Amino acid sequence: HTLVHAAEMRAADIQHRAVQQAAEIRREADAYAYSVLQKLREQISQVAQTVDRGLSELDVRHVGEQADERV
Repeated sequence: HTLVHAAEMRAADIQHRAVQQAAEIRREADAYAYSVLQKLREQISQVAQTVDRGLSELDVRHVGEQADERV
């Protein structure tokens, strides 16, 4: 009976450590994913700004061309 009890205690300890390790891995993975997503958002924002500047420049050129055509 003592051997069974010791085995059950050991199994419970192993399970407890496994659950703790899994939670830690999950926290680390979440932190990594959050960091990657923040960097991606910054990059997308920079690309959007570049696109906006390009569109603005084309708008200025288009307006200028229309004014030249009227003269």
